[in-house]
Amino acid sequence: SLGLKVVLVLAGIHLAIALQVITNNLSHPAIINAAESEHALFSYQFGAGERLYGPMDVHVRELWYTPLTFQVTGWVAKWFGYDIRSIRAVMAVIGISAIVVLGMLTYRLSRSKALAFIAAALLAGIDTKAWPWFINLDPNALHVLCALIGVYLLVRDRSLSWPTVIFSTLAFFGS
Repeated sequence: SLGLKVVLVLAGIHLAIALQVITNNLSHPAIINAAESEHALFSYQFGAGERLYGPMDVHVRELWYTPLTFQVTGWVAKWFGYDIRSIRAVMAVIGISAIVVLGMLTYRLSRSKALAFIAAALLAGIDTKAWPWFINLDPNALHVLCALIGVYLLVRDRSLSWPTVIFSTLAFFGS
């Protein structure tokens, strides 16, 4: 129908804008704002072998917990040099993966490729006050990805076998 075609075009525009934002962020080496600077520091600290939690220390910026996001970005930054673009690339992969998993989840529930595309593109179009969530250097993208993987695993296996329950629980704890 015409309405579905219009929604598909609008969703495609959301997705094109998201891809342009990712391309733009991956091509500029400057740290953009204070939040990105602080989160890049957390990634650097973890990559350098420092802790992100524990007793007060004037040499360590405590986060008071160890989100998996900063651990992963810290490892990658250590391997590829502490360039903000390498950290942003990790976040882009995590964000794009979350968008793809939501599309897969929607297709699994609706059996409609059009609705799956719309859901994925609209997720890419959600913006936060600072940056789009899928490129922002904070734990949110990994939280979204792990939660969507957990839900997808539960929806995929209607009988809820033990491996499905265990892997979905691990995915939920990963967030």
